[in-house]
Amino acid sequence: MPKSSSEQFVESFLSQAVGESKSQEALGKLRFQTMLLDPPHKAPKLSSSSAHPRPHKLTTREKRKLRLHDIPHEQQRYEDFTPLHQLWLGYMEDLLQLKTTPTCPSPSSSSSAKK
Repeated sequence: MPKSSSEQFVESFLSQAVGESKSQEALGKLRFQTMLLDPPHKAPKLSSSSAHPRPHKLTTREKRKLRLHDIPHEQQRYEDFTPLHQLWLGYMEDLLQLKTTPTCPSPSSSSSAKK
């Protein structure tokens, strides 16, 4: 069977590179194997994270130091928290399947009770 030009090239290359005696041995080993001549290289990733790096997230210690979750005293008014309390009571009523919701005392009645 006639040899193709690629087989002739491989034989001549091997005989020049490793010598005549070892080229036949190497050809026998390589005959039925697929060999990559160049190492496979990966295509560069074009992900959104590399194009736009994420900002550094603050640690808990940094958040505490910056006092991000502290509410100033002048913004802590009873009236501001009553809607949240009512929402919580409604949630608990639904969750526990209660029929009546305890009422939240108004700030005016609590101040008059103290006097």
